[in-house]
Amino acid sequence: MNKMSSETQSAVSQPMAVPAGLPGIFITDKAKAKVEQLKREADLGEDYFVRVGVVGGGCSGLSYKLDFDNESQLGDQVF
Repeated sequence: MNKMSSETQSAVSQPMAVPAGLPGIFITDKAKAKVEQLKREADLGEDYFVRVGVVGGGCSGLSYKLDFDNESQLGDQVF
């Protein structure tokens, strides 16, 4: 797994209003382009995706964790 830069994490996790009926995670076109660029730079195949998690830490007690992964896990939700 490869870690994303804080710049990418910021681009992917900017708070946005999500219209009703859409998935719980919304990614802007700019963030999508950055993710695709990072995948190319890391020579990752099309089978890789962004894994989003929540871990303890940060000012509010929780932080987002973003990684590239290519293996699904039990309990994954796909958006």
